[in-house]
Amino acid sequence: MASDLGTDFSCATDLDWRLSLVSGREGLAQASARRLGTRAGGLFYDTDYGYDLSNMSGRALVSKQAAAARAEQELLKDERIDDANVTLDTDPDTGALVPTVMLTDGAGPFEFTLPIGDVTTQLLLGT
Repeated sequence: MASDLGTDFSCATDLDWRLSLVSGREGLAQASARRLGTRAGGLFYDTDYGYDLSNMSGRALVSKQAAAARAEQELLKDERIDDANVTLDTDPDTGALVPTVMLTDGAGPFEFTLPIGDVTTQLLLGT
């Protein structure tokens, strides 16, 4: 049985001007995208929040594995997430970093891709 993941305003990258609400896995994916798009310590009221993967785009990474592990640690701070696996690929045409995130919540695993610099988060449900 799926657990209640809550409801929030739609704002994967910025607040939706219509103040639309999201819930379920879409809301969890948006919250995760915000976590991975916020500079560490970027929230004055939660200095332990955030790991900005967009800062990695266009730069040589010391280790994609280390960055992916740090992103996984950040995602696991959300109590709705039971497990997280992050894979960092580079778009061969643009060189942009493309994180693929596999999250496990109370209902099981689901995947989403977060194109860095894009305003949308694609939510791909499934295993």
